[in-house]
Amino acid sequence: ADVALSVILTTASTILASLVTPLLATTLVGSSVAVSGLALCAATTRVVLLPVIVGMALNKYSPNLAKMLSRFTPFASVLLVSLICGGVVAQNAPAVLGIASSGAGGAVSSK
Repeated sequence: ADVALSVILTTASTILASLVTPLLATTLVGSSVAVSGLALCAATTRVVLLPVIVGMALNKYSPNLAKMLSRFTPFASVLLVSLICGGVVAQNAPAVLGIASSGAGGAVSSK
């Protein structure tokens, strides 16, 4: 796998999402979404770049440990991404339910 290409594409898609999300929200829902550039950069660093840097350092300085851990990292990645997404949804549940119950034809009830 080409790690550098993967990191570049993931970072680019995250930055592009910060530009496209407010546009889509305005177009589809009719309200704007505020996005903090500093918060986005910090989140991208924590979620994308920091694990890659740690993995590269571990592979360079302790290849045997990196090889042993590589058996478990795909599952750990899926678990951590699921927890991150679940946390974001849970934090924004009132806003999501408020928008959905008033603007999406009542598909989700907030009773």
